[in-house]
Amino acid sequence: MAKERKRFEFTKDLDVNDRFDFTKDDGESYSKVQVDLSWISELDLDALAFLVGDDGIINDDADFVYYKSNSRWLPADANWKDPNLREDVDVTEGDFQPFDRTKFRTARVWRANTIPVSKDGSVIGSWDDPGGEEGPEEEESGETMHINLDKISEEVAEIVICVSIHPNPSLEISVEDQTFDKVKQAKIELTDEETGNILCTYNLKSDFAGKTAVEVGKLAINDEGEWAFQPLKEGHEGGIETLAEIYA
Repeated sequence: MAKERKRFEFTKDLDVNDRFDFTKDDGESYSKVQVDLSWISELDLDALAFLVGDDGIINDDADFVYYKSNSRWLPADANWKDPNLREDVDVTEGDFQPFDRTKFRTARVWRANTIPVSKDGSVIGSWDDPGGEEGPEEEESGETMHINLDKISEEVAEIVICVSIHPNPSLEISVEDQTFDKVKQAKIELTDEETGNILCTYNLKSDFAGKTAVEVGKLAINDEGEWAFQPLKEGHEGGIETLAEIYA
């Protein structure tokens, strides 16, 4: 017999055996959800998502949403050009942006000034946050994803949200030791973008010693046929490459 899951309404702390249903009590559903992943570490962590079908594999390369994805989105707000102002940019307003040599000149500049997006436009990724410096006042780092449930393709059965460590040889910590046990206060927070209300939070309490990639949660269709968020805590060695082998 399957374990009964708790159903929550607002601003609840979830555990790995819980779920948050996006259907409200009045029958309406949340449609636009902001997913904030945050942590404290000097390591370079990246948030990524896989939009997978019933077979657990992505249907298109664009459904692997990560910092080097070739499916890119250009926010309409002109402030995207200034990295210092990007926190104030509404990235959900914009359009797909293929590489344009006359506009960006190089692929590197193109990727630096756009953000990843899924094929159906339902998942918009984040500007890259290379991490904070640890010191007397440890800084919180993080990345954000925006998910529009109304845009999710019928081919998509789940959206798996992960975090991986990008090796940085310039740090004092050796590349081999750049693992999730060096990451503190990692959590994922879901917000209703239309109201700004925090729907639920999930704190990753495991230290994931020796791991370089973690599956932190997924959006999946529940038994009632509606989208729901389920926390995960699956750690992997091998970083982003291992995740790609599993889902791509």
